[in-house]
Amino acid sequence: MTKLKNIFILDRRFSIIAIGFLFLFSLIPYLNYNVYGQTTQLINGNGQGTITVFCPAPGGPSTINFNAFGTSTGTVTSGNLQANIGVTGTITGLISGGTVDSSGYTLSGQLTTNICPSLGTTFSFILQGQCSVNGAPVPIRLSSFSITGSPIILGNYFGVVNCNIPNTTDTDGDGVLDTEDNCPLVANPEQTDTDGDDIGNACDQDDDNDGFEDTVDNCPLVANQDQADFDNDGIGDACDDDRDGDGVLNGDDNCPAVANPEQTDTDGDDIGNACDQDDDNDGFEDTVDNCPLVANQDQADFDNDGIGDACDDETSLTVFKNQGQCIAFVNNNPEDADTLGITKDKCQQAFL
Repeated sequence: MTKLKNIFILDRRFSIIAIGFLFLFSLIPYLNYNVYGQTTQLINGNGQGTITVFCPAPGGPSTINFNAFGTSTGTVTSGNLQANIGVTGTITGLISGGTVDSSGYTLSGQLTTNICPSLGTTFSFILQGQCSVNGAPVPIRLSSFSITGSPIILGNYFGVVNCNIPNTTDTDGDGVLDTEDNCPLVANPEQTDTDGDDIGNACDQDDDNDGFEDTVDNCPLVANQDQADFDNDGIGDACDDDRDGDGVLNGDDNCPAVANPEQTDTDGDDIGNACDQDDDNDGFEDTVDNCPLVANQDQADFDNDGIGDACDDETSLTVFKNQGQCIAFVNNNPEDADTLGITKDKCQQAFL
């Protein structure tokens, strides 16, 4: 009879709801870090504590391990947990939802266990708590409920919870998170960064990184350390569509660096006369060509007046000694005389 009584007392002791918390600290060093959703694993944790069972089953010392996966926004999509109760056995859970952010985590799903067979084997659960900072242990709370919402299992653990906390802060409200925003304090949804220095144009004092701040740079978006401005219009040559200010855009201007609105190009070589060293393309530069606008490779100049015959409107007759010599030239060289515009009448008038 005494033996049966002792067994009964022992059974009742195991049936009493376990209360109190057992806090055991993990001795494994852990470096906490944030990757802002660059990996799929958002959280993992482990801890030890005391589990309370709200049914005729023992609770007691327990360990827990869990991990969950999700998106870069901190939304949990899947994961699992496992709690080992020293007396009863194992609780296995599947995480199917929840969130992780800087304030902590809340995970939910279903667990399977046989510690409360009278109420079933599958229950919903919530796992929640704060994230560890620099590997410091934190409280971990496991709650499981029956189909009617009554508590079935409560676990209070203490351990390390590693959270890859997604950063959802957008200080300037431009739709780009601060961690990705090249101007986190100035709204710039387009994120333009002309010089590629990771500072957006909206907050960069020198957009083209040429050493001149935008407020004084004559080409704020095109690097031009020389600040050259040929036509002095306040727009640097590097970004001026009409560098010489002649009204003809650079791409169409046959002298983009010399103003020539008329665009004259005598020899048709697409280099305007205003900047062509040899306007008639006869091999003689204009500075020495006796007919700079008329091709004359022979540079003939009958009257030696410095104007080539090809462009000399009137030949000087002073090359002849007298009227007779002039008329003899016309008679003996009628074609040349005609080209030079020399006639007998002009010879007579020249030597009256």
